[in-house]
Amino acid sequence: MQPSPPHLVLVEPQNPANLGFIARVADNFGLGEVRVLNGCSWQQAAARRTGSPASGRLASFRAVSSWEEACEGCSHLLGFTARAGKKRAPLSLDDWEDTLADFGPAAQPALIFGREDRGLETDEVERCHALISIPTAGLGSLNLSHAVAVAGYAWRRWAGGTRMPTPPGTGPTHPDGAGRAIAGQADRMRFLDAIGEELRGIEFRDSAEEVDATLRRLARLPIETRDLRILERALRHVRWRRENGPDAAP
Repeated sequence: MQPSPPHLVLVEPQNPANLGFIARVADNFGLGEVRVLNGCSWQQAAARRTGSPASGRLASFRAVSSWEEACEGCSHLLGFTARAGKKRAPLSLDDWEDTLADFGPAAQPALIFGREDRGLETDEVERCHALISIPTAGLGSLNLSHAVAVAGYAWRRWAGGTRMPTPPGTGPTHPDGAGRAIAGQADRMRFLDAIGEELRGIEFRDSAEEVDATLRRLARLPIETRDLRILERALRHVRWRRENGPDAAP
């Protein structure tokens, strides 16, 4: 079973010309849907000019306004960064194949790329299951479209074949092959956001402001859909009990 081609999430891209080049790259390497999170428009002349050989792909770009939309249907997020630090320990693109294999053949990954001028912010990398850096000989940062091209080629080389399969219409399944559905990243994030809202509702003490970061890291975990539904039911009951008191009949 060939892995599903990864979707691309472009976080606040600033240069329309890069979007045109990325449309060509997506067709070059058979990548999945391209989602633009609060960025510049790909309908500008600069994007149409650089993306003219892949005008159909360019027209199919999807504008999204939230991380939930950007990660819809995705099971694993791979964030690309040229920086390392206390909260960033990227894996070299040369060594990412074991990580891809660990996701399982039925996973639906997304490749996340940040802004041209500063890349991904800390809260954004915390949402990713893994961080990837592209090794260079000198200057560390790459043009956005170039970085997407290198990642696309590395993906195609790992996945094998000259043609990539069409993205599946169903959700990803558990890597053990038992057919158990893994909840999408957007669903996991939505549930954990609800937990954060509940904690704020009871005025939970978070003097170090660590809760939101912890919840973002928990969103990386591959929770099965059935388990997530149970947890959502439990959270709704907790909220109902808080609002109606301990003695109220359910």
